[in-house]
Amino acid sequence: MFEHFLAQIWHTILYIKGFKIKLEKTIDNNNRHLVIFIHGLTGSKDTFKNENDEYFSEFFSNKIKSVADIAYFVYPSSANIKKYISTLLAKIPKVNKYFVKKYNEDLEVIINHLSELVSLEIPNYEKISFIGHSMGGLIAKGVLINHLNHLNKFNFYITLATPHRGGNFAKIGSFFNNHITALKKDSPFLLKLDTDYEVKINKINTHYYRAIFDKYVTRESSHPIHHNIRPTSIECNHTEIAKPIDNYELGELIQHINLLLEDFLNLKDISFSNNFKESNLFQGIGYSIVDIQHQNNDNYVLLSKFDKTRNVLLKLNENFEIDTSFSNNGIFEYSEYENIDLKKILFDDEFIYIIGHIVINKYFSICILKLKKSNSSFSIKFYDEQFADHRYAMDSIMNLNNDIFTVGKSFKNEQLYLTKIKSNGNIDTIFEENLNNNNFMDNVWLNTIIQKDNYIIVAGRDNNHSAYIDKFFDNGQIDLNFGNNGKVIIKGFLRVEKLAFDSKDNIFIVGVQNEARVVKIKKDGNIDLGFGNNGIFDCIANERTEAVDILVLENDDFIISGHEYDGNSYQNALVAYCKKDGILNEKYFNNGILSFTNNNKCSAKKTMLIKNDLYVFTEYNISYGHNNRIKTSINKFALQVF
Repeated sequence: MFEHFLAQIWHTILYIKGFKIKLEKTIDNNNRHLVIFIHGLTGSKDTFKNENDEYFSEFFSNKIKSVADIAYFVYPSSANIKKYISTLLAKIPKVNKYFVKKYNEDLEVIINHLSELVSLEIPNYEKISFIGHSMGGLIAKGVLINHLNHLNKFNFYITLATPHRGGNFAKIGSFFNNHITALKKDSPFLLKLDTDYEVKINKINTHYYRAIFDKYVTRESSHPIHHNIRPTSIECNHTEIAKPIDNYELGELIQHINLLLEDFLNLKDISFSNNFKESNLFQGIGYSIVDIQHQNNDNYVLLSKFDKTRNVLLKLNENFEIDTSFSNNGIFEYSEYENIDLKKILFDDEFIYIIGHIVINKYFSICILKLKKSNSSFSIKFYDEQFADHRYAMDSIMNLNNDIFTVGKSFKNEQLYLTKIKSNGNIDTIFEENLNNNNFMDNVWLNTIIQKDNYIIVAGRDNNHSAYIDKFFDNGQIDLNFGNNGKVIIKGFLRVEKLAFDSKDNIFIVGVQNEARVVKIKKDGNIDLGFGNNGIFDCIANERTEAVDILVLENDDFIISGHEYDGNSYQNALVAYCKKDGILNEKYFNNGILSFTNNNKCSAKKTMLIKNDLYVFTEYNISYGHNNRIKTSINKFALQVF
């Protein structure tokens, strides 16, 4: 009789408050796709609503909204039930015990509820997808396992701060004992769920996000134990990650997930304009192009970075498409350390070396990530103990002996540094001693390096807008026959960006003064006065120009890439074709200059010439709310003759 009485109270509460396990659609336009949001242990639909009463799905791009209906899986939780149980009733032992039992259904029961609702929707949509917060990600995983016979009907599965391997939820309280037990680290429920998902499902688009300041879910737990996709880190806590807002931290999540979903839903931009093709290079948004290098087997690799917490290496085939045989479907993502900044890709026959720097105990330290080409196994080495002068890496090269030279600046004593790391990974101390005896330049920002035979050329600039170029032998001794006792100083450089050799070992120095600037010096260090205007080529276009890269062709003509600049930010991507004597070649583009955009502010970061096709790697800004974020792409131009 008492049980019947409690049941009546329970159902009355649910009825009065309108609680029902259901899919609540907020966008129902008979679209092709259905995206279902699932809240977690103590949540509700409002889990996905921010302080401005904006729901997560409202931040989706118009492309996504045009093809996807949106639904929220609503089921009883502490946020929408517990507060409606009066304190008095809850303190009555039998009443409290009954409500806890009724409310605290096993996760399997909740999974089955949603599985039944999804079954009803399968005939209505081409594809169904899930975004789950915290425990909601586990519920979605269980639903996918329950629908093995309909896997072709599911598109993507995304989790936000989900405890795939368990979490620290004990502080939430005993009201959810069954759930908390299931969510403990390596619980039988989680292990079985993870194993079933890995064994039975491997074709669904998947991505995991973690909150850096999460008190409940660790980095290791934010992705399944069997899955090698590393989670994307967002600077927020466990709750904030489900409540995006257009600020610096969560704005990154908005843009990243938009581009991710556009890729999963096949909404990528592909447009044609005359001889121009633009295609997305990488599904991440906010990633900036750092380095692109040619690999021995005719593949191409791009290093991009999201911020100081994420670095991504892509392998591209000869058609500049992602080579899915490499690493994780063509993508190697490194995010083991929070403050690592990778800068340069180098190769030998067996390994890829990525050189950069990391902040350890407030010290900048050179670091080298060594990645095996065949299986993507890797190791990383830091040089924080060898150097106590805050070494910040800017550029690196490798000689024929697989020795690595890296250049940058010491933040401790405002001095340039040039470091030689031998093929065995150890610092070449003799090189260091010889270099220190050369009275190396102070107060100069050194940021680029090239190598030929047994010598290296380094370049940078000082605070007086002068470029500095030094030539060293590979033992650290300066070449006194180069320039003025091994040094060349050229006035008129706001920045120095790149160095390059021509076929006669003359040197191009690329950078910026008032315009994009290229200076040519002979191999002996003297300026080539027959080049451009007394050794200087300035690229003049509609707006101020800036150059960031140079491609030297077989006939010693060259192509610079960069952007037009209006004084505040870059506007159009810029590519300029120049003859070897420093004059624009007016046969190409528009009097030698190609300026283009993607309907956004755009910059050309690097160019490659393959079989008379010029590939231009670009970055462009896309706007979300009040913020602009970076997107990367490849642009292909057909050039008839060179």
